Amino acid sequence: MGKGGNKMNKNTFRIAFSLLAALLIIGSIDALASDQKSVEAAYTDWRNALGSGSAEAIVKLYDDGAILLATFEPEPLVGLNRIRPYFEGLTTLPKLSVKPQTSNIRIHGSTAVNSGTYEFSYEKDGKLVTVPARFSFTYIKDGSGWKIIDHHSSVLPTK
Repeated sequence: MGKGGNKMNKNTFRIAFSLLAALLIIGSIDALASDQKSVEAAYTDWRNALGSGSAEAIVKLYDDGAILLATFEPEPLVGLNRIRPYFEGLTTLPKLSVKPQTSNIRIHGSTAVNSGTYEFSYEKDGKLVTVPARFSFTYIKDGSGWKIIDHHSSVLPTK
């Protein structure tokens, strides 16, 4: 083939390469959007589990080796054997719930971080108590979805 044929092959290659690159980018964007939604769902699952009154419903959302820096506990809780009793006590609070305020999700491959603020509420002596708090959840992706591997929650400082 002459020079014209090589030029056509190069143009065809460039077009094919550009199309492949575009498809890969679109696929990556779709995967990121899907992960974003599934991390949002994991956060919703945690809030719903907390309001359910079932410590087991909450604990099953954590990885076996998870660490919890809990809002109402002074020491780090490492592993499910330490996390479970914390939630068993917390879920005895009447009308316990958590209301989301802000949420910022970042995806890094098979790891995701969600940081923001929420507000706990429960009933004490017939009155509603609210506790504004800040949080960060670190999730790892496994075969069944996103598991919490690290969770920090602390009372929101006053300004």
